[in-house]
Formats: sequence, structure tokens, C-alpha cells
Amino acid sequence: MTISSSSLTIDLGGCSDSRSLLTRDQGSDLRSEVLRQLASCASVVLDLTHVDALSPSFADELFGGLESELGVDFTRLIRISCPRPEWRRLISSALTHRRHEGLRSETRPGAG
Repeated sequence: MTISSSSLTIDLGGCSDSRSLLTRDQGSDLRSEVLRQLASCASVVLDLTHVDALSPSFADELFGGLESELGVDFTRLIRISCPRPEWRRLISSALTHRRHEGLRSETRPGAG
């Protein structure tokens, strides 16, 4: 992890036992860590430079979960450094899917 004056960079490739980020458990653990770090810094950069593999399940759990928990503050608090275009698309897809699922649950009878 690297800390600047108001931002913290988390190397996702070095935060786990593996540089392959594949499971929901890994995503959930890292999401908890990011939320803990946000208590003491203005924003967090999630750096995927040293990651070898990324799955849709992990992306949904980490990025989609963070957006769900942080709401409109997500784009202000979280930056994603991702050198691979296919992973940027995967992350974008996970965020879009999570938003769509949220809208569907809000429009179901009895949801609230």
C-alpha cells in the first residue's frame, strides 16, 4: 500500500495470497479492507497492475459491492487503475449489472 497526502493506493496483486483474483471471498475481504482504509484517507486507488487474473465474481463482489455500499460517493472515493482494457470492460459490466439488479429490486412489489 502507498499513502499520499489524501489518497491511498492498494496494490490488489499484493493484497491476497494469490495474484489471481477469482473468488467472491477474496472480493469481500478486499472490500472490507478498502472500507476500513477509507476511514482514514480521502480516497483509495485500487491498482490492478500486478494482478494475473480477474473473474466476474470477484469484480462484482469488490467493485459492485463498494458501489452499493458507498452509493453516489463511489466515484469520488474510489479510483481504479487498470492497465488491461478487457478488465476495465469486465469491471464496468459488473457495475452495470449490480446497478440493474438494484433497480429491479426497487421496482418489485414489496421491495423497499
